[in-house]
Amino acid sequence: MYQENIQEENQLFVGQLVNRGLEEKKLETKLTSMQQQKNEVEKQVKESIQAESEALATIKFLSNLREKMARTASSAMAQARETKEELKVKELLILDLTKKQ
Repeated sequence: MYQENIQEENQLFVGQLVNRGLEEKKLETKLTSMQQQKNEVEKQVKESIQAESEALATIKFLSNLREKMARTASSAMAQARETKEELKVKELLILDLTKKQ
């Protein structure tokens, strides 16, 4: 009877060890999976930061280009106004000269 009790206790202990081993294996698998997910999220964050940096550089370039084009357009409009004024003066001069003849 004493021998049977010891044998039963040994079997219980072995069973508990097996269960713990299985639980530890499940936890290790879960931990590995979570680490892989963490690595994937970190990779996505890096890629997002890189994409944001590139987008900001593009925005800066386009803003500078827009400002340059606005200055060019403003200059062209001023030159067009000046040319129009010069044309009016010359037309008046021609009209005045034709009247004097």
